[in-house]
Amino acid sequence: MATTLVALAVVLLAYSNGANDNFKGVATLFGSHTASFSRALAWATLTTLLGSLMAVLLASELLKNFSGKGLVHESLVANADYTAAVALGAGLTVLLATRLGMPISTTHSLVGALVGAGLAANSSIQWDRLGSSFFLPLLLSPLLAVLATIIVYPVFRIVRQSLGISAETCLCAGNQVLETIPLADHCIALQRAEFLTVQLGDRVTCQNIYRGEVWGIEAKSMLDGMHFLSAGAVSFARGLNDTPKIAAMLLVLPLFHGFAGMAVVGLAIAVGGILNARRVAETMSQRITPMNAGQGFTANLVTSAIVIGASRFGMPVSTTHISCGGLFGIGVITGQGRWNTILKILVAWVTTLPLGCALGAVSYAAITSLRTRETSQPAFDETAVDWKHDEQHLLDGLKRAVEFHRSFSQTDLKSIGRTLEHFRNLPTADKDRPSLPRFLVTQQSFVDQITGSQRITAEQGFAPFTGRWFGTWEHMDVDHNWSETFTVTIPMNVADELEIEPEAQVQYAWIGDGFGWNYLVTPIGRSSQIVLGHVYHVQPGEPAVIGSEFPHMGYLDGTGRIIWITTGCIFFEEIIGGTDNEDNRYVITGFNTSFHGESVNLPSEAFQAIYTRSSENRPRWITYVLDKTEAR
Repeated sequence: MATTLVALAVVLLAYSNGANDNFKGVATLFGSHTASFSRALAWATLTTLLGSLMAVLLASELLKNFSGKGLVHESLVANADYTAAVALGAGLTVLLATRLGMPISTTHSLVGALVGAGLAANSSIQWDRLGSSFFLPLLLSPLLAVLATIIVYPVFRIVRQSLGISAETCLCAGNQVLETIPLADHCIALQRAEFLTVQLGDRVTCQNIYRGEVWGIEAKSMLDGMHFLSAGAVSFARGLNDTPKIAAMLLVLPLFHGFAGMAVVGLAIAVGGILNARRVAETMSQRITPMNAGQGFTANLVTSAIVIGASRFGMPVSTTHISCGGLFGIGVITGQGRWNTILKILVAWVTTLPLGCALGAVSYAAITSLRTRETSQPAFDETAVDWKHDEQHLLDGLKRAVEFHRSFSQTDLKSIGRTLEHFRNLPTADKDRPSLPRFLVTQQSFVDQITGSQRITAEQGFAPFTGRWFGTWEHMDVDHNWSETFTVTIPMNVADELEIEPEAQVQYAWIGDGFGWNYLVTPIGRSSQIVLGHVYHVQPGEPAVIGSEFPHMGYLDGTGRIIWITTGCIFFEEIIGGTDNEDNRYVITGFNTSFHGESVNLPSEAFQAIYTRSSENRPRWITYVLDKTEAR
């Protein structure tokens, strides 16, 4: 069900994107009477689809940006409910604007939905990344388009005049030229158009055309050809830039990775444009500013250059803002901009992000509320797939964990050690819940162990967690089953590559919706050990299909106490003993945080899950606000 919900929500978003955005690249063809609506739409559909398919090769950075990685907590990125809520919230925002005929930014609606659904899921938001990676390009791109158009159009006009090409006003019925009038006699042209409309019974319009030749080619034919090419370039660039943003929502579904995801999104965009583009087309083509073919060509050339450049460098600019900015620039330089329409569009832009945020949050709340509380049955039968003896995943997980440890070791370990000291002193929300004073981590002990300067045994680190545990994670009942520690011999070529001794202590864990391993390995030439881990999450209802994975690095704080560090989160895990083994509790206290060079972001919230040995005793999951002053 989760897979279906995500797929449908993403298709809805892609359809709405096509309905609102597909015509934007060719609006100047229709607005300047260079092409009819149907011909312009066909050209837009073809070139946008080509851009969507080419996005597989050229726009991989946008896939990462719009999957939410680095913006919300890492575990949320792989959550199907969150992904569906983002797609649904953004899609509804764009559909509403399309109904009103307002060209808005799918990018803005996506960013709003990412944030709104993240807040509804109680995730921390990386506001600094949001500003530098998203807001800045989105705000600057329309201004850049306006300025570029204002600068480029006069240059093109000078070039045209130097080539001896004149501009005239023609009275046209469709594509048929009836009469030509000098460009300056605009009032006469309007009067004559009204007279011919009445006399002929067909609507006669005033259009600017160019007379002359360039290299023996008629200027009008050359310009129309270049105009079509520039419009196609804008549509191609839009497909290249927008498709990865939407396809990023499909990253939680392995079936739709890479080309498959791009193709599905590209086809849905095309259908949306074919069936529902008319309202926005009329706004873009006819209500912002009158234009001739040369002006439309200039706006499209500026737009395509900016959008293609942005896609290449992973900047999530809005094709809407840039293409509208180009038209605004034409309206400014000709003095014919229709400011009432422009003001309405600007208001729509300002409200897009908060509306996307609200609808993303509402969508997340609605989707999660539809899920009834799960019983104590595990997400999948741990015997359905024998992951425990899958040597390839064991080794792949070890490799990624070693890579994570190496990368993490390049950060300021002393600063992180200080932060862990602070965390252990933070109280929980309820005096009856376990707090962290039992943890003894210090700045120096953390640095020593992470750098491989302490001897550690599996009996201290892994053995106390062995066995089956029953608890609650968020809104679901989740079981854990930790195996006894066993010894594995790593192939010599792998051990040499990872710079560790070939013999390692390993503990397998089944965790309800996935599985993983804890590793105790010895760096080559050392007598001390380091603690590593790797978790694989499977797709709901598909135990043989891996949906996401996360490497960990561990700090053994003492017998039955481990601090796990992964991307975006720190887990304090401990076994609190009772009168006998059956009374033990397995407590996980988590802090969503991030590491930036020499600094650590202190979170505003924490969460806690408690597991017991009895399926009849599942303490509730809690989240609570942290008093950061106690962490100083």
